[in-house]
Amino acid sequence: MLAFCLWKAGLRDTLKGNGNLKSKDTDNISCQAKPFTSIPLRNLLYNIGFCLIMLLLLMLCGDVPPNPGPMKFCHLNARSILSGVDLNTHMEDQYSLLDDIYECLVYINEFDVIAISETWLKDSVREDALDLAGYQKPLMKNRNARGGGVMLYVRDHIGSIHRTDLEDNDTEILWVELRLKNKKVLFATCYRPPGATALQVDNFIDNFSSQVENAMNENPDALILVGDFNRDFSPFCNL
Repeated sequence: MLAFCLWKAGLRDTLKGNGNLKSKDTDNISCQAKPFTSIPLRNLLYNIGFCLIMLLLLMLCGDVPPNPGPMKFCHLNARSILSGVDLNTHMEDQYSLLDDIYECLVYINEFDVIAISETWLKDSVREDALDLAGYQKPLMKNRNARGGGVMLYVRDHIGSIHRTDLEDNDTEILWVELRLKNKKVLFATCYRPPGATALQVDNFIDNFSSQVENAMNENPDALILVGDFNRDFSPFCNL
């Protein structure tokens, strides 16, 4: 709002942007201030007064919510998140895919929700070995055999509920309900292994469709589905 006021009031000449702003943030904006002596004192006082009046009007409205920004999410097919890790040794002393996840997906891109398929985890893996700083305890569904498995990380500041009532035992899927301000978002990550028979594919589609239908019946503000389905579902998008 302040930037808009400055532009509207004619102070735009005091700032010189790089002309290529991106939605992520403004860290890369280069600004150059011209000396304020180039602006007559009367105009400067007018501009400041204009900005203060606009800000005061916003405060008096009382119904202008702060912009929480978009929720950022991603999906990663890991093919073994702890490949080569000795679980009998401290994780801090070893490299794992979690290090790359933290560096790329957390530190650099700051995703709010990270969905992972093909974790290749077993229930015997200690939960604290999978913690990511700034995120809640991960939700997991393990196959306890080679391959498969899904996992979800959700930022600490986002309200979340693991919706086991939307899941079934035959589908590698995790459902979570997210609360963003007053918005309800249903988020699911799924994995379907390749090499299935036609009957297995039909069963998967039936189970998955039933879950999605149950989720949609709750009328969420948003429904997000990610995962590795090992199948081209684009022909179904036009049905």
